[in-house]
Amino acid sequence: MQNTNNIAAEILSYQKVASTTTMRFSGGLIGRYEEQEELLLIEPRPSGHGAALFTQVKPADFLSFLDTLGLRLLGLEEIVELPPVPAVVWSPATFLLDKFDGWDAEQTWHRTAAALRAQSEYPTADTAIHIAFHLRCAVNCLRKASIGYERHLRRALFSGQQLGIRSTHIDDYEVFESIHGFFVEASMVRDHLSKFASRVIFQKPDFETYVSLLKWLRDVEAPTQLGEELISAGTQDSSGWLACLSRYRNNIIHGSPLVGATTANRFVLLSTGPVKFNLAKVVLEVPENPFASEEGDLVDALDLCVKYTRKLARLALQVVNESGVKPVDITIKPKNSFSGP
Repeated sequence: MQNTNNIAAEILSYQKVASTTTMRFSGGLIGRYEEQEELLLIEPRPSGHGAALFTQVKPADFLSFLDTLGLRLLGLEEIVELPPVPAVVWSPATFLLDKFDGWDAEQTWHRTAAALRAQSEYPTADTAIHIAFHLRCAVNCLRKASIGYERHLRRALFSGQQLGIRSTHIDDYEVFESIHGFFVEASMVRDHLSKFASRVIFQKPDFETYVSLLKWLRDVEAPTQLGEELISAGTQDSSGWLACLSRYRNNIIHGSPLVGATTANRFVLLSTGPVKFNLAKVVLEVPENPFASEEGDLVDALDLCVKYTRKLARLALQVVNESGVKPVDITIKPKNSFSGP
């Protein structure tokens, strides 16, 4: 593992929670070491210089890296000198595709729609197709955001004589836009799941949105297990992840400190304007983190989106299982897997 020039001169503070060590260096650099993922990420300064990204970093290699900077963290074992590990570009897009489990949910809903069509339940089948379609759109938005972030890192790390120069503004714009698109599509999945559940599982007239279904569920004396989960996911605290989908979606447009900007210009101003917009603090409503960079923590934002997508996929499969509809086997060609409603 090779050191990048002028990564840091001094470590100001560090924090270790479970297997994650977060460091704040002088000059505005933020370091994060994920022991389980064997990933060491040094985020760039606000000026754009000093980025570094390493994979396959063993704990001993991490301690050796700190030793090259003259740093020692209290409470960690003795530094062991090992041969350097070659730096490998980590692809967030590949990471998402490898570990995201939404593909099965999307295909299950395509097969559920086919089963409903065979039973001449055409309106309900259309709702099932909408669920599959918007679930795939959410995954694509998340993948686009991760690719944009990877491009941001690639340009910061591997631009020849311009090593350390930050990516262009349009790349940052794409990341913000894609994250917003993810919350839009995820909210659509949530609402169509609610519509399907109200008709097939709860045997009630269609509730067009999750909010309308939630109001009815709260008045039910003995809701089912699915109903209880939908209620708990609709609370206004951090555990109410279904409620967070639309709230975060709205925060990006309406909650950002950009008064008078058009919708299109907001995304540009979020990354290029004079306002220091902290994505994690303003949009995702997390407490202010002393380790967060001034531009906001895109790593945490993408990680949160992945967690929500996994929860949404599991909920989608649960709704199918409790509906009693048996998905039929159909052949879905790759070119048709993105077929819309």
